Formats: sequence, C-alpha cells, structure tokens
Amino acid sequence: MKSFESRRAVLPLRKDRGSYRPVAVAPSPRVAALQRRAARLNPSPRVVAQAKLSASLSGRDAPAPVQVLASILLERVTRPVEMLLDGLCLMSPFIALTLLVARARGAAVGWILCVIDGGMGLLQLFGGGSAIAGAAILFAGVLTGFQPFKPRSLPPLISSPRLRHLRARHRKARCALASLVVARTPHPTKQEHHGSMTTQTTVTQWGKQTSAKEVWSRVEAVATPAWRERLSAYWKDLTEDTVLFHEGDLVADALDVGPRPLVVSGDVRLAGLLTDGHQADHTLLVVLGSLDVENVATVSAMFVAGDARIRGLLFGDSLGDDVFCVGGGLKARALVEQHHHLRAEGALDVEVLVGSKLTGKGEPRKRLEPHEALLPGAWTGEDEDDDGNVTDSTLDTRGLRAMLRAGKPVLADTKLGPVEKALAAAREKVARGEKAPRLSLAQKKLKVIPDEVFSLATLEGLTLDFNPIEAVPPRIGELKALRSLSLEDLPVTSLPEELGQLSALKKLSLRYCKNLTRLPESFAGLESLEELYLDAKGLETFPEVLTRLPKLKKLWWWRFFNTPPEKLRALVEGMGRMPKLTHAGFLQGELSQLPEDLSPLARLKQFKLGMDKAPESEVRRLEAALPPGRLHVGY
Repeated sequence: MKSFESRRAVLPLRKDRGSYRPVAVAPSPRVAALQRRAARLNPSPRVVAQAKLSASLSGRDAPAPVQVLASILLERVTRPVEMLLDGLCLMSPFIALTLLVARARGAAVGWILCVIDGGMGLLQLFGGGSAIAGAAILFAGVLTGFQPFKPRSLPPLISSPRLRHLRARHRKARCALASLVVARTPHPTKQEHHGSMTTQTTVTQWGKQTSAKEVWSRVEAVATPAWRERLSAYWKDLTEDTVLFHEGDLVADALDVGPRPLVVSGDVRLAGLLTDGHQADHTLLVVLGSLDVENVATVSAMFVAGDARIRGLLFGDSLGDDVFCVGGGLKARALVEQHHHLRAEGALDVEVLVGSKLTGKGEPRKRLEPHEALLPGAWTGEDEDDDGNVTDSTLDTRGLRAMLRAGKPVLADTKLGPVEKALAAAREKVARGEKAPRLSLAQKKLKVIPDEVFSLATLEGLTLDFNPIEAVPPRIGELKALRSLSLEDLPVTSLPEELGQLSALKKLSLRYCKNLTRLPESFAGLESLEELYLDAKGLETFPEVLTRLPKLKKLWWWRFFNTPPEKLRALVEGMGRMPKLTHAGFLQGELSQLPEDLSPLARLKQFKLGMDKAPESEVRRLEAALPPGRLHVGY
C-alpha cells in the first residue's frame, strides 16, 4: 500500500490550521452508480477479498466497482454449482450402498460405482471440499467394488422355462468356484461317546457330483406321478448340468443348500434350520425319503418325496414361482408363506397358517395374522385400535429370516387364539379392578359375538369392526356400562331393540354397515349418546328417531356414492330438527349438487365436507350459507 507522502503527490491538498491533508476527489457519475449498485448487492467477505486480490494484481489501490460486481456475479453463478456438487457427493455413499444391497446380478455395477465414487471422493478431498465426505465416498466405493458382504440376490420377478434355463446355466458357471453344500454340523455316522455325551465329527461337504440324467432315473422310482410331474418342470433345466447326489440318509444340526442342486436318496433329519438361496440366485433340494427338521427358511424350490415333519416353522418367501412340495403328508406347527406355494399330496396336520397358498388334504386348525402367530421382530404393524392394540400387520421377511438363522424363538403362544387372548386380558383387567376395561375384537374373523363378552358386566368399550357378524344378539343390552361401541363394516341388516338399553353409551359407530337400512325406534333410549357415525348409502332416508336423542352433538354421515338429491335434502332438513346438534359432516364419496336450501346447517358450530369429488361452485355456496369459519373442507 502506498504511504501517506506518496498519496499527497496525487491528491489535492487543503490547508487546515497550519497543516495539510488530502482532499477526496468526487467520483464520476458512472463510477458512483456502480458503487451504489455494489452496495445494494451486499457483497460477502469472500467477494470483497476476491475483488481486492483482483485490484492488487492490476496495480490498483482499491477494488474498482466493476471488479466488485464481477466478483459478485461470479460467486452467484459458481455457488449453486458448488452446492449441487457437494449434495451429489454427500448422497453418493447412500446411493452406492443401497444399490450394493439391492443388486441382483454380477459385480459390473459394483465396479462402475467404485470408479464413480473414487473419482468423486478424490474431488471432494483435494478440490477444497469436505474431507469427511470425501473419505466416506471413497469407503463406499471400496465396499461397492470389492463387495466384502454377499447379500442374497433378489428373487426373479417372473418365471418362464427360458428364465429357468438361463438360471441353470448361470449356476453351472458359478459352481466352478462356489462351495457346494455346507453343513454347519457333522455327519451322524461318525460318533464318539464320552460317558453320557455324544460328539460328532464335522463333514463340510455332502454328496458327489453326478449327471442330472443319471439321478433322474432314481427319482422316477419314488413318489407319486403328480409329484414327479411338478418336479420335472424344475428338473428339465438341469439336463446338461450336474447335481450333488448324496447316497443314504443325511443327518446334521443344520443345512445350507448352496448354488448346486442337491438330491438325497434317503431321509434328511436336522436338529436345527434348513435353508437355501443365500448363496445362489436359484437352487433346488430334492429329498427322496422323508424330512424331519426344526425350522425351514426357503426362497427356492424344495421337493420331498415322503412325509415332511416340521417341529417349528416353515417360512417360504418368493414371488410366486417357487414351491415347497411334499409327496406324502405334511405336519407342522406353523406355516408362513409370502407368495410361496406350499403343497402336500397327503394329509395336512398344521396348527397355524399365515398366508393363503396352501394346498393339501385338510385344513389348518388356525389361520392367523403375522402379529397373532409370530413374536415381535418378525412382523410390522399396519393398523391399531384406539387402545394401541395391533389389528393388522405384514410380514417382516428380513427380520423373520434373521431370527431363524440366529436360532431365536419366532412363534408366539398359539394355544389360545386371538379372541381367547383378548378375552383373557379383559378378564384380568376386571379382576384387577381397573376402572375402564376395553375389549377389541376387530378383524378376528368372528361370525358371532362370543358369549364370554356378555359376562364382562363392567366393560366400557367394545370394538367388533370388520367381522362377518350377520346379527347382533339381544344380549348386547346386558352391557350396561358400555360407553363406546363400534360395529363398523358388519353385514347386519338390522339392530336389536335391546340396543336402546345402553343408557350410558356416549359414542356409537355404524360406518360401512351397507346392509343396514333403518334404525330401531328403541334408539331413542340412548339418552347419553353424544357422537354417532352412520352410513349414508345404506340408510333409506333420515332416521327420525335421531331427533329424539337429547344429548347428540356430533353426527357424521359417511359414503356418498350416487346419492339421490331427495336423500341429501332429507339429511339436511333432518339435521335442522336436532336442537342439540353442533357438529356434522358429509364424508367420503362424491357430490354433484347440494340441496337448494342449506339454511338448516347455519346454526352448526362446524360442518365438515370431506368429499373425494365435489364441484367448487357447490363448496362456495355451502361456505356462503354458513357463518364465517364454520366450514371445514377435508376429513
């Protein structure tokens, strides 16, 4: 920077009390305009530093306004690009790891991602970015390329003879390097006795490679023609391949079937888990004798010519193109299938079935939902009732498979069914003297209400939604303490007169009762009822008995599909004759036109219009008919 003396030589001087000082020269109008524009843009310290650097390189004392403006424009152009690159770099590890877990074929995708991640990681490390992000990206690239983890491939989306042929050729190529069949525990024929304990030596391979055509001659001598015909659909892809053939019985603690198909001429007896598919895209197990195991987890095809006895659980998971087929009878404590066919030519002796794809002579004793048959960790809750009890669930296939491989218990206590468990829990609450016991029997496949329900005299809440109950018995009037009753989606055509004896009832739901056309006159006896849900499509017209309910404040009408104009007019006029009504609404469905006269709704504190489709003009007309702020559009 120039000294004060050097600046005196170029700036005008003014004498002030015996001393001289430089006088600033007024900038030209163009320069002043640029300075004002730069000030309005509020340059950041980074921009000012860039402008000063540019000025020093050009030999100026201070940055010119043009340089400041240029630096600002440069920053505003480059900053979004930098942010975009940073965002892509930060997202890249998550994308790479996700694709690593979900990949379905080969290692080419992994190496491509490795190269991309490596380049982006080096750019982040040495291009002025975040060192942590760069290191994370490089690490993700290494994981993606070298693949230290071997996740099971995704099952095929479709099945066809051509695809099965391609899978067979793929297996043949992989078998040259893959381990054949690994058993985690030893062969039983080599045992050493030490007192009362028996130890077994370890055998790491079962069977020997044999031509598939040669083994098929052994297969044709066993089982039923129907069983062989189903097996042949899988076997024909192996005509140019070899299989592992094990002569005699196969006994171990656990067995993992590898990529090469395994055929056992005798029985298979396992103390633990039988599983497949984690080492191959598709594999095959054929047992020409009987099967006796603790648990089975299969994602491929398994054929058993004799009987199958599963002391615990059989879990089949595929996309509908694989099968667990038994030529004899099938006995199991629980069968759990996720789009996996389960078939037995003989008799079924099955305690619990979760799923539907079971074919055999007989029926399982119980059909349960995942949360009713399995322990937490093997299912995901999808819906709950007001008390927080799970009413609907789906299988967590990954969690269930992990629990089986870890040897953890997976089956819940199924000696009592879901209804018996719910009743037992309610009785325990009554025995403990709890103030407000509630009972939820929603989605329990009930055809009648169990008599045990009516013995709970202090019951205050009862939910029976989504059951095929065709009639509500008169004994419902015995539950004098009921304050909440839900009968949604029951195929009832009428309600008993005894329902009017529930004088303490405050909330009643009859949504989706599409066969219910009228309400009984005894409804007027619900003197404490404050909130009511009705099915507008099922009821013929407005029930006049509602005008005699002294405390009814909230009335919600559901399901408006092809509703006649005269019914809509009757509903609106009827609500105008209910003096205590403060909240009401039309919910779910479509409305093309509201009644001409909407004045009966004007005294409501709130009216909800939750239609899937309604003309905007009708919504505005309804809003104009109500006081400001009284209309709520939506559920």
